[in-house]
Amino acid sequence: MGRRRGRERHDPVPARQPRRALLLGPMSVLPEQQRQGIGSALMREALSRVRDSGEAMVVLWGHPEFYPRFGFRRASDFGLLPDTPAAMVYPLQADLRAYAGLSLPH
Repeated sequence: MGRRRGRERHDPVPARQPRRALLLGPMSVLPEQQRQGIGSALMREALSRVRDSGEAMVVLWGHPEFYPRFGFRRASDFGLLPDTPAAMVYPLQADLRAYAGLSLPH
């Protein structure tokens, strides 16, 4: 069996309201294996597994220059808090207005 070169994890976000989301992370790739497309492959696979999950969005805290290539946008674009570049959302539903004003878990 080969050595694991990267990993990702996604979990339901606990919420008191009947609003649903998935928290993605942490995602990591061994330093000596970085810049070989492993992280991108992990992200594409993770998103493909949750697209039909019935959840509203995937949220993560991450580098604002890496994740937009996969369709992530700043949480503040959807009215979510906090307004920081590291808070990112991948919408799984077209309308996320019901989430405006909520704070993302971290």
